[in-house]
Amino acid sequence: MHEIKRSLLLPFNAHDLFNIIKQITEYPEFLPYLSKVEIHHQKLDTVIASMHLKHGSFEHCITTENQEISPLTLTFKLIDGPLEALSGSWSITELSDNAAKVEFNAQFKLNKALSTLGIHKLIRHSTETFITAFENRSRNILRDDAALGSLDAKF
Repeated sequence: MHEIKRSLLLPFNAHDLFNIIKQITEYPEFLPYLSKVEIHHQKLDTVIASMHLKHGSFEHCITTENQEISPLTLTFKLIDGPLEALSGSWSITELSDNAAKVEFNAQFKLNKALSTLGIHKLIRHSTETFITAFENRSRNILRDDAALGSLDAKF
């Protein structure tokens, strides 16, 4: 089993950051290697979605169940895809009104066909890229919102 853990300290409101994480349908706008997202089921705190990944000759679809288990924690687990196992979580800790710690944890196990290809390095690289893209998206959206808020305050 492979494991990826990453945390970020960001100067934004925890709930605003969590809203970006929950907007799964917007992921293709900012995540490299992600060509499309399909929502199969959405009810209360659970979303079942497929993410279509493409990187070079690697092209697969991963379907996960994503569940909001608290106001600032989202878990995900594999339903279908080329991996033998996948699970993890996004968790945000509010440090102040405008500061938060974002933690991403994922565990995955490759099936035999993928493990012989050394795909774990590609998955690890894609995940790191994913985290960086999330950070950039947060900074772009929330910095822009903060700038608009400060403009609104002047009028």
